[in-house]
Amino acid sequence: MDLALNILIHFSGDDLDFTNKYYHDFTTDVLKDLPQEPVVISSEFILNWIMQAKTKEPDHVAREEIPCGSDYYYDHDFNLIKREKKKPLLTKTPLRGENGGYYGK
Repeated sequence: MDLALNILIHFSGDDLDFTNKYYHDFTTDVLKDLPQEPVVISSEFILNWIMQAKTKEPDHVAREEIPCGSDYYYDHDFNLIKREKKKPLLTKTPLRGENGGYYGK
């Protein structure tokens, strides 16, 4: 995904709206079938893909990540997930120890 975003933002002339709409299509059409060994994608190929993409609607509806509080996070599919609360190491109400001291569980 980062590679697609970087390529599209660069070759689209910093067109953020286009990049957000079409990065998934670019990944599906171009990047997903690339071999594992190093490969060169020509700028001419990328610019032609962008020109063709601008003539049609994206196949994938882009989702915008909305800022959320620290109690939530996004997974890889942009699902909003609530973080599990960590249990405190000490209890809030101290327990009386054998020697009269207080300690938590």
